[in-house]
Amino acid sequence: MVAGAAGVLACAALFFLGALVYQRLGGDSLLALLGVGLVFGGSGLYAGWLAGTMAFSAVRGDEAA
Repeated sequence: MVAGAAGVLACAALFFLGALVYQRLGGDSLLALLGVGLVFGGSGLYAGWLAGTMAFSAVRGDEAA
């Protein structure tokens, strides 16, 4: 549960940052929307996966092998 929440939070943070960048720079450009969506969407998915993995490991108490 904690890992999922951490992943969603990290992904949402980058999504909203991308939306802010698009609003400030893109205006009504579809190309800018696609570019921002790809960059920040991919980064958000990776950050969400990474945060979820770290939170899951911390809650579970895994040690480095």
